[in-house]
Amino acid sequence: MSKEPGLVFNDSAQAIDYEITHCYPSQIAQTLGYTAVNRGISGGSNDAMFRLFLNETLTPNDIVIACWSGINRSEIYDETWLQLCPGSLIPKEINPDYFKQWLLYSANDEVGVLNKTKNILALNAVAHAQGIRVINIDSFWPVDLWPIVNFVWPNTVKWAVDIDFMSWCQQHNFPHTERVHFFKPAHDSFAEHVLENLSVQQTLNTLRVG
Repeated sequence: MSKEPGLVFNDSAQAIDYEITHCYPSQIAQTLGYTAVNRGISGGSNDAMFRLFLNETLTPNDIVIACWSGINRSEIYDETWLQLCPGSLIPKEINPDYFKQWLLYSANDEVGVLNKTKNILALNAVAHAQGIRVINIDSFWPVDLWPIVNFVWPNTVKWAVDIDFMSWCQQHNFPHTERVHFFKPAHDSFAEHVLENLSVQQTLNTLRVG
């Protein structure tokens, strides 16, 4: 986001702070009256999201904004957690032969869809049991099981919108970097779209209770 033409920052820390402040999850949190705590990882996986969620000390006063990642990402532990992300540089700690085997047997769509679904179900089930609200959003590459099986998300999994961030940005022709990272106008627009839908959902829930 900080690479948008015309923006100038004194150092990398200032650029990172700009991105953390203006990314769409932070905008959603701030508008809802919360202080955003960003736990995002570059190239992070859905496995990492569930792991980081379990490491947090949360209460029913908190909200989790889960921006689910691509289906073909994962992580392994070797003294520290290493993210496996096709298309990115292989972490120097990972044996290239291992990475090739992982790409061949674990980075395919079938495994990825099941793995992403598992993490979504697990995070939402734990949060629901603890009375913690989750706002589920797809960053990109949504799970698409419906054409294959008669799959319906349980009541513990509620989606804020029915479109992922990447598709929203592409449909609206927002400019982006060469690696398809979108600038602040795209984040502003998607945050507004999510908040509008959350407002509608809240109104409907109030009418049902009434």
